Amino acid sequence: MSRKTNEFNIGLKKDINNILSKKCFLPVLKHYSDKFNIPLDVSSLYIKQRISRCFIMKSDKFDRKLDNAYIIVSIIKYFSFLIYTLSLSSRKNLVESKKFELLIEGIQSQSEIDRWLKLEHEFNLDNTVFIAKSEMGNVIKSKHNISVNKSMHNYERKFLIRLFFKSFFHDIFFLVRSSLNLGINLVHIHTLYVNDYLYYLNVFQNCRAKFMIQDRNLGMTNALKNHLFIKSGGNLSTCVQKNIVQHNANSLFFDTDILFTLGEETAEDLFDFGARISNVIPVGSLAMESMGALSDITSQNSNNSKEIDILYIGINAVNVKREDYIEYYNSVKWLTNLSITYPNLRILIKHHPSWNDDAIECNIIKNSNIKYLDKALDSYQLSSQSNLIVTYGSTMGYELIGCGHKVLFFDPNNANPFLIDSLNRSKNVIKEYNIAELMLGEIDKIPDIKDKRKYCICNENVSKSIYQYLKNKKNT
Repeated sequence: MSRKTNEFNIGLKKDINNILSKKCFLPVLKHYSDKFNIPLDVSSLYIKQRISRCFIMKSDKFDRKLDNAYIIVSIIKYFSFLIYTLSLSSRKNLVESKKFELLIEGIQSQSEIDRWLKLEHEFNLDNTVFIAKSEMGNVIKSKHNISVNKSMHNYERKFLIRLFFKSFFHDIFFLVRSSLNLGINLVHIHTLYVNDYLYYLNVFQNCRAKFMIQDRNLGMTNALKNHLFIKSGGNLSTCVQKNIVQHNANSLFFDTDILFTLGEETAEDLFDFGARISNVIPVGSLAMESMGALSDITSQNSNNSKEIDILYIGINAVNVKREDYIEYYNSVKWLTNLSITYPNLRILIKHHPSWNDDAIECNIIKNSNIKYLDKALDSYQLSSQSNLIVTYGSTMGYELIGCGHKVLFFDPNNANPFLIDSLNRSKNVIKEYNIAELMLGEIDKIPDIKDKRKYCICNENVSKSIYQYLKNKKNT
């Protein structure tokens, strides 16, 4: 059975491609090629992704910022952007670039740095630099190489002067005319393009490296950034799979040279969604490695004495403007009904530490025996104390399959956006409540998932695997 979410995403990709397949889009690409010296295919992929990220799932339409009626507002915003960045600009290039082996991009917190410590160790601290958009404290700086590059700060003054005084009116006239022909407000996209171009040009002038890596959510890759990195002398842009490919607009038009994945098939959908990926390398879970969770999970997995019958791993649905999260709440209703049918089962819900109390979810379970676990507890350790893991869309479900745990995914109404095709076809994805009721009546008989490597490689040395791959690439 094909998934509604998969069909929707492929349809949205086709719609965007059709819009930009018009002859009047080619001059737009040539405009960026002439002005910024960016290849046509790079600009095309970048613009397509920016358009896709303006799609609002809940309302099933694009953000009004893409409407041509919003052009005047976008022109004012672009003008203000140029004024502001010009006031904060600097002369280039007064400082000599620093050279590294590895550049880790997009760091936002100490906990994110912690995930990369083993890879930093493999490359050596002196050969590794973290790129951040904000200051994160002197303690961190004393231990690592961190280059802070604030957005809209210290951009190249000469280039901004040229954009503002020499080509502003020409650019606006061209973009407005092209917007009317395409039916999309390109002035809004243009501001994002210019900002990304100048920001990453600044980053890669300050820090040069052979390899760039990130683990942002899969929708946050950037074709323009990756091209500028290679242009600055880099060898490969790479990305570590942090989350499952979610079937929404944010997973369209992914871009990277190398994608280090959780499992052998956890990124297959990206190719259907318009991705440019040169090589997919399955390595396992960086998150599990950084938390030292794998040895605990595998050593306790065979223990027959478990404290928890069913551990339900939740997702943060509250405050997320996604219509398909209705099915997440339906999966919680299934769980509630199961707790009433089997009152002797100890069923617990564990959420991510960033979860805030969800009034809708709390109301669903209030008349059941289901309890919440402290969200600060270690989810991996809790999984080792559980006979069965149930989830709607947690990436941990895939990680735990790879470790040999019994895992079920609930999929009410065949609308779960977190399922890869091979898993969706298995018996461990439950699409009807009566089947869930039968299976939970005999947890011990729930089948193990075969070909676990499809979903997550059980690897204690993810960082070493990444390092060895890149080292071999460096020597070829």
